[in-house]
This record gives sequence, C-alpha cells and structure tokens, in this order.
Amino acid sequence: MVGENGQTVPERAAPSFDVLVADLQTLRQSGLVELRRLGLTVLCGTPVAVEQALRAAVGALGSGRLGTAAQYTFGLAQGTRDWPAQDRRRRAAQEYGLSVERFRRQQERIVLEQVAEQILAFGLGEAGTPGPDAAASTETHRDQWPEPVNAAEPTEAAATENEATAGDEFEFEVTVGAARETMFVHVLPIELTRDIDVLVGTSNVYFEISRIFGGTVSAGLRRAAARTDPAGRIVDDVVQRELAAWVAEHGGPGTAAPPGTVAPTGPGALAERGVRRIYHAAVAVPVDAGTRYVVDDASIVRAVHAVFATAVLERDQFDPPLTSLCFPLIGAGRGGLPPDRSIRMLWLALREELRRDSSWQVHVALRDSTVATRLIQYITAGGARLIG
Repeated sequence: MVGENGQTVPERAAPSFDVLVADLQTLRQSGLVELRRLGLTVLCGTPVAVEQALRAAVGALGSGRLGTAAQYTFGLAQGTRDWPAQDRRRRAAQEYGLSVERFRRQQERIVLEQVAEQILAFGLGEAGTPGPDAAASTETHRDQWPEPVNAAEPTEAAATENEATAGDEFEFEVTVGAARETMFVHVLPIELTRDIDVLVGTSNVYFEISRIFGGTVSAGLRRAAARTDPAGRIVDDVVQRELAAWVAEHGGPGTAAPPGTVAPTGPGALAERGVRRIYHAAVAVPVDAGTRYVVDDASIVRAVHAVFATAVLERDQFDPPLTSLCFPLIGAGRGGLPPDRSIRMLWLALREELRRDSSWQVHVALRDSTVATRLIQYITAGGARLIG
C-alpha cells in the first residue's frame, strides 16, 4: 500500500474477531459517555468515528429483536445513552423475553458477536476506526455486502449456458489471489456424494436436528448416517446420538449456541460412501415461538469459517489427513433467505477461506437444478472457469 508521501507502507492486518468482541464488551460495560477514556484495542479512533461505526453496524442488524437489543445494549436507542450498564442489559433482555441473567449468559454474547461481524464486514480504516463505508450511514442493510472480485450479474446469453440437471457434476478453476484452485458443483443431495471427507449440514442454534423423515439437508444427512439392521430398521441414530452428546458437553439442552458454531460428528453409515466427518453448522435462529427461522448473512460467513477452522484442527487426526469439504446452500431452505442471497454469501465466504488456506478441495452440493444453475452462472460471472 502506498502512503500519502509516496512511500510503501505495510497493509494493516484485519483485527482479531475475539479482540473486537472484547472491545465491544468493554464499551457495553462503560457506555458511550466513557468512550474517550476507554483505550480500546481495535476501536481506537475518535469517539465520533467509533460511534458512527457502531451505529452503522447495529443499523445493519435491522429492526428485529437482534437489532433492537443491540441498540439498548450500547445505549444507541434514543434517551439511553447515559443509562447504567445494568439498565441497558435489562431493557435488551426484555426484547427476547428473557431474565437478565439468562440474557447475559446466552443472547448478549450473540448480540456482541453479531455487531462485531458487521464491523468486520464493513472493513476497518486507518488507526483501527471503521472506514468511510461504515460511517457513511446507519441505514446500511445486510444485503449490501461486498460482491466477489470481478463479479457481475450473468448476462442474458450466460443464463442459457451451463444449465444444470439432476446428477450433473461441474468442475471449475477458481483464481484466489495468486493461486488457482479447483472447485466442484454437484447437482444432487449432499448425502449422495461420494469420497468427500467432510459433509456440512445446517442446524438451528440449539442443535435440535430435523426429524429423520424430513426434507431438509440435516434430515437427509441424519437418515444417511443412521445404521440399520437387515430389515431396514434403525439400530443406531448416529447423528442424533452424537449431537446430543456434543450439546450436553457444551452447555446442555436448551442452550443456544452462537450462530455460526460448528459441531462435528462421525459419518455413521456414510463411511461406506467415503465420508469421514459430518460438520453441523448452527445458523438458524428460531423466532415467533419456533414457527419460523431467521438466518443472518454474517452467520453464513462465520459458519463457513468455523467449518474450515474445525477441519484444520481435525485434519491430522485422520490417516490420510482430511483434504475435502462439501457445503450445501446455507440458509435458503427453512432459513428463508432468497437463493441468490445465500449463493452470494456462500461464494464470498468460500473465496475468503481459500485465500487464507488453499490446501482444501471444495465441493458444493445442491439438489435443486434451478438453484444449481444459478450458482454456476454466478460463480462464472465472478471469474470461475468451467473446466469439466
């Protein structure tokens, strides 16, 4: 990067997510009125710039419970700027209908992490203060995420090319930084893929898996992993059993995990198809008494990052090591996201992870041929080259 004096200066590294969350926790405790005296690590610009960035990030969460709770958490709601921390926490807890203590233990962490995700998505400017895009407006919506490099909407001609049909497999060359990577798109349910080390499923934040007869990605993986007797009766519901054990170890039933959390389980019967792990990504937050779910854009990015991070930790525990990952389209089912939006966020997250670590072979499996066609059109418009 070239500075104003013409000299080359090193680009500032992206801030640590955990450090940013710690800064937000400090700000929550002390309040905006103490901002000048806090000495934050990442949010270390002028009080006006930091507050503008905070308002933009909270504004991007929308007007639902999460966004409103964030406003009260940081004293951004009108008239709450000088409220004590306990009063702001109490009012934020009311948005979720929770006791103050339960909100503190569960939802408050989610609020802080989601605000941090938005700040990172906007990007940070000089001296740790969010850049001009973040400070420009508090009206920024979650849809306004950066597009992949060189991406463009498919032309009318492109819309008729590379149409996918059930059972198809496409191989692409993807340029990521200075490297060229191979990526595969399969037009079939993810549980029918073969010889891929890790299959990724989606879950709600309570890791309460779909019913085994359901039509979701998680239900399909649960059915395929279950071990059966010669008559076809289930004798070991592997995914249900191992997920229940994971939940018991990480907070217990009824405890919501932060969106983007990944819980690994064994493959069960899918081992016969060359699968070695299943990673369950918690992205869906139940609302309206559990009658519907909401998936946040940032949760998709966090889930993809957590999948790669978990795979790195587990890679060398296997012989041969883990090398391949397969993703579904995240959030476009019961999560309610439009497929194009889910495609955009998944592609953005995958490119970013491959830029960090190009050693992984990435697959995407989609059962809907229309959505698969749209994904193929989108990634080719973003610079991927079909090679097979």
